[in-house]
Amino acid sequence: MADLLDVCLDGEAQQALNLSNHVSQMTTRDIDEVYTYDSPRSKLDRRPDLKFYANWGKVFVYRNQSRIRGFLACLPGPRRVQLGPLVAEGEEEAECLFRHALALFKNRKFRSRVMARDYTFVRSLKGFGFRIYCINMLLVRGPWRPSQYIEAFGIFPEAV
Repeated sequence: MADLLDVCLDGEAQQALNLSNHVSQMTTRDIDEVYTYDSPRSKLDRRPDLKFYANWGKVFVYRNQSRIRGFLACLPGPRRVQLGPLVAEGEEEAECLFRHALALFKNRKFRSRVMARDYTFVRSLKGFGFRIYCINMLLVRGPWRPSQYIEAFGIFPEAV
């Protein structure tokens, strides 16, 4: 069991946000490389999901010295841009990926679900202007432990 925080941003970010040199947009050719990064962390095969997000939205990949250190899927909808899934090595990479998405999709509304235990990351999101509008409990069947990585989820975190 884990606590998830539903967070949303209903206007412009409260900070000036810039695009990052460490972040690039994933193409369909990059799916296997992102899968190689993601699968040991999430224990899932999200290649079909990544392909969907690359076709209908954007997937941003954080690289440092040519090594992937995180990714964030963004799915624009009619009312909001859904941010997640996200897997990142730490708060710095996760914050950079969110900042990049906010700068690219400026003046839009955003929504995501983040792990409550990542309170430093949540504090950063609140600094951007996100607010917590709901606290949920994530119940999982079978053996499960939260990973050591920073994570965010889509509307339905069924892939956990």
